[in-house]
Amino acid sequence: MKKLLLIALFVAGLQSLQAQKVYAWWDAGVKASYGLTGFLNSKLINDKNYSYHLNSGGAVGAKFGMYFGLYNGITFDFMYSGYKQGFDYDLANATIDHNVIWKNYDLALLYRHQSNGSYIELGPQMSLVRSVKNEYSNNVDNGDVTGSYNKKYYSAIFGVGGYIFGYENFTLMMGLRLGYALTDFVNDSGKTLNFPTPNQAAKTAKDASTNPAFVQLVLEANLGLGQYAKTSCSKRAHLFSSF
Repeated sequence: MKKLLLIALFVAGLQSLQAQKVYAWWDAGVKASYGLTGFLNSKLINDKNYSYHLNSGGAVGAKFGMYFGLYNGITFDFMYSGYKQGFDYDLANATIDHNVIWKNYDLALLYRHQSNGSYIELGPQMSLVRSVKNEYSNNVDNGDVTGSYNKKYYSAIFGVGGYIFGYENFTLMMGLRLGYALTDFVNDSGKTLNFPTPNQAAKTAKDASTNPAFVQLVLEANLGLGQYAKTSCSKRAHLFSSF
């Protein structure tokens, strides 16, 4: 019964919007994500001395959306994100754990289409690298290595999701987001020092691009800020403060 009531409220909200000629509307919200993170380097992937780990990371941040008509819009995300890539490698008859851990400010500008309770989004993301740290199980050269990585890199983002709950001008949404960096994570100075594996066997890793990637679940809570619309009984459009 409760589910039927929620669905009825959501449908009533859509019917209210469709009774108007909506030219634009806006929302803002908070969001959090969690899932698989890491980077891809073809030399490391193909090196038999290396074994990649599946690692996780998360992010928290905020979102602002501007929509044209009912269904199409542009969203801007600002996220504080944490990433990790770990692997084992064989060196001198010993297995060493190596983790690369980094934190970003991620800024994404995405096209979003949402209708019938679901959405799809895609667009670019710029990552501003705040810190990068090496961790070795043998405690050799642990510490900050931010200077060996680029200060920013650019990624392509794709996501899908849908509504979990909606009431008046509030919506709760969940989705899946994928990201892949199109530019190299390691800078020229870092490549000279053989990053991302400066002390390990795969020195040729520097000859391949190191591209961060992630697959994460995203939870998003939005509040409608207002709309620019014309009601069925009006000849002029008006700015409404809320839905």
